[in-house]
Amino acid sequence: KQICNFEYEQIWSDYHWLDGQRKPLPIALKKDGKVWLMHANGTIDSKNEYDGFLGYWGHDCVMRKGKKIIFMNSITWSVVKTHINADAELTERLFFAEENHNRGVIDSTGKICIPIIYKNISFVSFDNKIENYIFGVQKDSLWGLHTMYDKEIIPMLYDEIAKICYGNRKMMIVNQNNKWAMFYSGKQISEFKYDDMYCETANSAHIEIGDKKGELFFDGREVWK
Repeated sequence: KQICNFEYEQIWSDYHWLDGQRKPLPIALKKDGKVWLMHANGTIDSKNEYDGFLGYWGHDCVMRKGKKIIFMNSITWSVVKTHINADAELTERLFFAEENHNRGVIDSTGKICIPIIYKNISFVSFDNKIENYIFGVQKDSLWGLHTMYDKEIIPMLYDEIAKICYGNRKMMIVNQNNKWAMFYSGKQISEFKYDDMYCETANSAHIEIGDKKGELFFDGREVWK
């Protein structure tokens, strides 16, 4: 079902898990250099206009307005927090950075953690140690994985790197040629053979091959229903 006109320069969309169900996050629409948020039913929040969209962080939409970075809660549609003279905050010490339409990550000292050379970048997995954080990075139309202060650990081969699985932020699902696989801490756990896959629990993902449905655990075990 079409919910907006073909008039926007760029559109962002994503989903989150709420009460065990996959719920769409607000859709960000860009036109003439300005950005608006749209509800899943197609209603545009025209009263609030932004200068840029920096991404999704949990349930929040991260927007830029002038020199302010605004975190908008997608459930309550209220401002959670605002930063001045900063890009989108990942943690207390990490920020997204943008130069010449490319994106990367810097820390609070200004040190570059992920080179500012990527079309898109997303935070896909973290650990108790900041040096073990893993990011999804995109060049052209393909995605790979990148660690902090290091090189790409998985090259640009994939069509999509999905959001982390809430409750287990080392587990992620990856798409290549319309088939899904699981990665854990940046290492491939399964083959690219699933027609559909999404995070179901802290330890497993829902999987489908044809009419077969089951669970895939991060140790590689399959349990078919």
